[in-house]
Amino acid sequence: MTGFTIDTELYWLAALALALVDIFLVVVLAWRAPARRFRRLAWPLAGAAVIFWSVLWTGVLWLFWDSFYRYIFPPTTRLLAPGFGLLYGVLALAMWWLASRSPVLPVLGYTLLAGLEGLVSHLWAIFSLGALERPALLQGASPEAVLAFAVVEKIFYWSVILGIALLLLRGRERWEQAVIIKPDPKP
Repeated sequence: MTGFTIDTELYWLAALALALVDIFLVVVLAWRAPARRFRRLAWPLAGAAVIFWSVLWTGVLWLFWDSFYRYIFPPTTRLLAPGFGLLYGVLALAMWWLASRSPVLPVLGYTLLAGLEGLVSHLWAIFSLGALERPALLQGASPEAVLAFAVVEKIFYWSVILGIALLLLRGRERWEQAVIIKPDPKP
C-alpha cells in the first residue's frame, strides 16, 4: 500500500455513495423501531455498541497501524483498543436517552446524533491530532471532504449497531414469550 493516498474526490464520492446507503438504512430502521420500540433498546444498544466498537477499533488499530494510526496515536493505544468499546457503550446510552426524548422520530434523532459524533470526533482528529498532515495516506484530502465522509460513516456504523440491537431485543422478546407462555400440558 506504499504511495497510495485517498484524495478529496474519492472522499466526496464515497460520502455520496454511503449517504444513499444511510438513507435506506434509516428508513428501514425507523419502520422497525417506532418510538415505543426504540425506548426498549437502551441495554441492547449499549451491548451492541460495546461489542461492535471493541471489535472495530481492535481491528483497524492492528490492521492499519503502520499506514495510518501510528501517526496520530501513541503505541499503547493498540493495547487499549478493546476498552474503547466500553466508552462507546456509554455514548450509546447517552445517544439513546437523547433520541428517546427527541421531538422527531427517535431513529432519526439517533442517527443525527451519530452524524454529529462523527463530525466532532473527526474535527478533533484533524485539528488536534494532525490526521490529515502526518499520515501520507490522507495528505491529498480536504478537511471538508473528510468531515462529510465522517458524518455518513458514523451514521452507517451506528445504524448497523441499531440493527444489531433490534435483533437482540427481538431475541429477548421471543425468549420472554417462550418462558412466560408455557404450553398446556393437558392435551
